[in-house]
Formats: sequence, structure tokens, C-alpha cells
Amino acid sequence: MASQPELVPLPSRLPRELARLGTQPSTFPQQILALRHDALDLRPRSPRLAADMVHLLPGPRNLVRSRVGGAMGHRSGALPRRGTDELHRASIARSKSPSGPFEACPHNPLMYNGRWGAKNLTVQSTGHATFVEAADGEWYASFIARRNVNGSSPLGRETFLAQVTWENDWPMINNGKPIILSEEVGPMTGPKKTPAPWVDGFPGKELDPSWYQLRTPYVKSYDVYDGRLVFKPNVFGLSDRDHPAAVLRKQTSLNMTFSAELLGFEGVLGQKMRVGLSSYLGEFQHQDIGVKGCNGGIGGMCLYTEARRNGTVNYWQQPLNSSSLLKSELKLHIRAEPLVYRLGYGIGDDEPTYITEIESRWQAFAPTGFYVFTGASFALFATGEGEPWPVDGPKVGFTRVEETYYGEDIGDYDRW
Repeated sequence: MASQPELVPLPSRLPRELARLGTQPSTFPQQILALRHDALDLRPRSPRLAADMVHLLPGPRNLVRSRVGGAMGHRSGALPRRGTDELHRASIARSKSPSGPFEACPHNPLMYNGRWGAKNLTVQSTGHATFVEAADGEWYASFIARRNVNGSSPLGRETFLAQVTWENDWPMINNGKPIILSEEVGPMTGPKKTPAPWVDGFPGKELDPSWYQLRTPYVKSYDVYDGRLVFKPNVFGLSDRDHPAAVLRKQTSLNMTFSAELLGFEGVLGQKMRVGLSSYLGEFQHQDIGVKGCNGGIGGMCLYTEARRNGTVNYWQQPLNSSSLLKSELKLHIRAEPLVYRLGYGIGDDEPTYITEIESRWQAFAPTGFYVFTGASFALFATGEGEPWPVDGPKVGFTRVEETYYGEDIGDYDRW
């Protein structure tokens, strides 16, 4: 049995051949790890090729490839241009030694959809490619890219797949052609099917693992029991760079509805006390709908929305019929479409009433000094907005969440 591959450091000074690929040496870590060839089992796993890989972020990915017969072949380093902007791309160099000299691929960059126009194709910012050989001997590249929707990408970076062929021992991604959204890779399965709805009724005592929290929690800010999610609100809200009482799920479709049914409660919410849901990009950009104590000194509780556009907040509120009781069956909805997000509410199985909308480009917007590439999430939250939640305050939370998906029908070209 072959020994495990051993990771060994390369010299901190990069060979000049790597610098010629268009990426500055300063963008690489001080030490690049490579697989030492004498620790590899290079026996072919298919009739044609054998390969072993190690993932290196954000620097090169190293790929060792041999010919049939076990002779040592080339060692290649796939180099991403850092970031996820319009110039994002993937290039490669090769050598028979991890210390070089490295030979740049004659058709670099291997993948760069921007060469056909940064505002042209829907798929943009292609890069961070990792190669893999399938059981049938076919090669593929897994990489990240954005889907541009009228010039912006509300879902951020997504995972893509393209076929890889070899020409004179150099890889070719998609035969050097642009990555087109409608093209199928591998076995042909036809048009993408619309997923079935996803529902969480909070069974058991733990959250579904698809939920996550912001940053590292230092206190537990929720409980799950008896088919309900009950928050333990604190002073922090979604606009604070801290740990608010909130749970989030990544938005996975450009055309979907996120719905959540509020837990009924008795008691009064003050003006700072809020419970609701949000389309969340970051502390500087989130679109909220929920229930809180009414503003303006009118007393009672209000349904409210807050829509944010680069620091400008548009607030709307509507008093509820009861000032000290929130009945169950009040549902909050966020309807996410390719070009717009709409915030609304409904009672029971009634159709939603949408009251506020905001252009989807704001869910892909970063103010000066920030950069976003993760895309939007949906959040359930409760907060005292700078004030502690009263000890005798209402127990707030949710009893059911549902995601409903629709056909996306996104074209190959970003034309709307």
C-alpha cells in the first residue's frame, strides 16, 4: 500500500515563470505546499491517466499527472487571479519539479469569460478551477463564477462544472470556448427541474444543519422545542457587526419565495423590540419585514418593513388590530425574483399581500471599503435594537418556514 502524500514547503521566492502568468507574486502565501512525488501512488486508476490533487487557497492548486506506466509526468499549478471581479480567471503553468522552472501554458488564461465582454455573457468571474478525473476517465473542472442579472449577482459566487480535455499535455477547459449557462456537462439530462418546496417545522431539539448563524456565537440565542424556534433576543441587530439572535439560510434560487409563520404570543413589544425575517447580504445591506412596537408615539404593535439602499432606509409601518396580542397564523413572505425583492404578509393560507419592493441589485451591492461575493441569505431574527430584551418580554419566534421555487429561465446573455 502506498504511503500517504507528504506536504513539503516550496521556497518562499516564487519562480519567475509563475509571475509571467499575470498574477503578482505578492498575492501568494509565503510558502506554497506541493505534493512530493516519491510519496504518491502513480499507478493509473483508469486506462489513460492518473492524478492526485491538493486544494490550495488562495494560491495555486497543484496537480500531478503521469502517463500510463507510472513514469513521473508534469506537475502543474493552476493559478487564480484573486477576487471575484470582472477580471477573475484561471491560468496554469507546469514543471517536472515543484521548485521549477515552470512553463506557462500557451493558451492562458484557461478560463476567462470576460474576454467575450464583461457585460455580455450571463456567466462571469470564472475562476478557482480544480481538476478531477471521473471513474470513466473523463476530466472535469469544478470552479466558481457569478450569474449576472442585469449587471449584478444577488446569489454571489456559485459552483459550476466544465469538461476538460488534454492537448500536448496541457488542459483545455470547455475546448477554449466560453462557459454558457444553458450548456449541459456530462450525461445529458435535459432542462433543469424545479425543486420541490423545502419545509422546516422545527421538529426535534436541534436546527436543521442548513441553518447557520452570523459569526461565532458566544451565547446560545435560540431554543428549538415542540415544533417551534424561540429566540433569546439581545441588544444586537442585523446592522451590528456582532452576534444577533438570528438564524440564516443561503438563498439558492433567483426565483423563489421564502415564507415564515410567526409564533403567536401575549404581551407588548416596545419600539425597539423586533421579530421578523430578512433578505440579508451584510450588516450594511438587508431588507426586513416583521412586527415591532409602533413608531410615532401611537402605541400598540405594527407590521413594518425597512428597505435599505446604500445607507438610505425607507421605513413603512401599519398598526395591527391588537396592541397586546399577536395571534398565530401571521405569515411573512419575501418574494425573490431575478430583478426585484418584494416583502409581504398573509394570514393562514391567504395569498400574500406585498407592500414593499426593492431592486435585486441592492442585494449584490457593497459600499466603499467593502466587497461582497457570498450572495444573499434569508434570516429569521429578533432583537432589542440596542436595548436588552425585557426579562418579562414576550417569547418570540417562528413555527414553520417554507421555501417555494419557480423556474428561473435565465438566458445565456445578460440582456433584460
